[in-house]
Order: sequence, then structure tokens, then C-alpha cells
Amino acid sequence: GQDFNFSQYALKGLYYFGADQNFYVGARINGVDNHQNQSVTRFEGALGWYFTKNIIIKAEYVNQTYKNFTQDYGNNAGFKGLMFEAGISF
Repeated sequence: GQDFNFSQYALKGLYYFGADQNFYVGARINGVDNHQNQSVTRFEGALGWYFTKNIIIKAEYVNQTYKNFTQDYGNNAGFKGLMFEAGISF
């Protein structure tokens, strides 16, 4: 088989605000690349609200791209768009 040897980097930041620190804004970037000039990059930007300590509502924008892969693996593929989520933890 072929050896790809990918390297990965990631950076994430969150800022909490509001009287009870129950709102946040955040960003994350994550990427991988290899010696064959193939890469995947993902950027996320988010806004969130902790409605209670175990209920969260958030919106995120995501942009993920794939570069220089063969057609079998989605050459120059990717996706981008908005996500809305709500979660309950116990």
C-alpha cells in the first residue's frame, strides 16, 4: 500500500460572557496535510447559550475542504453551511 504520512494541526478558542457566563462565542480550525500536497481543512465558528447548566443551544458555521485527492476520495470536495443544535446532558 501507499504511505501517506499525514500531519495534523488544530487551534480552538472560546470566550464566555454574560452575567452567568452562559453565552459563548468560539472558533476552531483543524487541518491535515501530507508530502503529496493533499490536505483537508476545517473551520468552525460558533455561538452558544447554556439555557440551563445541562441544556445548550448553539449555531455553528462550518467550512471543510479537501484538496488534491484522487477522484475516488473526493478531489476538491468539501462542504460548508450552518448547523443549529440543542443538547441535553445528564
